[in-house]
Amino acid sequence: MKIILAFVTLVGLSAAAPLVPTARLVALERVDDHTPPAPTVDPAKCPQCINLMIGALDAFVNAIGNGGILGGCSQLCGYVPLQSEYYVCQALCDAVGIEELIRVLNSTDPDPIYACEEIKVCPISDTAAAKITDVVVDPITAPFGATFWVNMSFTILNTTGTAIVQIWTIPPHSDGKSDISETGFLVETPPGDYRVSFEYATKGDSSQFWPGVYNSTLFLCEGYCASAGIHKHQYMLDQRQNVLFTITKAEE
Repeated sequence: MKIILAFVTLVGLSAAAPLVPTARLVALERVDDHTPPAPTVDPAKCPQCINLMIGALDAFVNAIGNGGILGGCSQLCGYVPLQSEYYVCQALCDAVGIEELIRVLNSTDPDPIYACEEIKVCPISDTAAAKITDVVVDPITAPFGATFWVNMSFTILNTTGTAIVQIWTIPPHSDGKSDISETGFLVETPPGDYRVSFEYATKGDSSQFWPGVYNSTLFLCEGYCASAGIHKHQYMLDQRQNVLFTITKAEE
């Protein structure tokens, strides 16, 4: 039996801006038989919290630093950039309490996952363990216009808290601003064998890919990979470097 896992793309982790090449997380699935354990947190609220913090964390921190939040949850949530997330913010703030939310936002260098873990919306694990078992690139070399796939198999050895799977790709002649990043996350993911697929579609008028070698690194982390060693409960699980594919010039 193959179980399809829900995943959420953390767009705030992407290094890609408009008109630069992008990757797309297409599928994240479990490939062995299993019985899902009962979750310890609401599986819907954790991704809602993270996506809220991705869009509003900087605004929240700046508002608190520039005079504080005297109007409670309504004032804080007024800084949410998307109106559709205002009600998510209000419900979260009401449940957690404005004082606790401000305490977490005032901590050193908070990131979205850390913030949501500290207010106990997302689960924490200090014993998560995982290993990348295989990476397949298909095709390895193809002309511009082809679609490339990076498929990673991995094994969860100990149940995760709030873990992420991420690919970071450096295009040829990179200046750092056009690096490609795509991320999904695994909340309370139990031991088992999994597979994730990333798509690079180089065809179309909006494509900003160009010929050359693209060098990717794949990560499995508990929490943000960039915060590993900075915040408690956030650490590297495994990584695979020098995953390459090559785009050649399109045939005339």
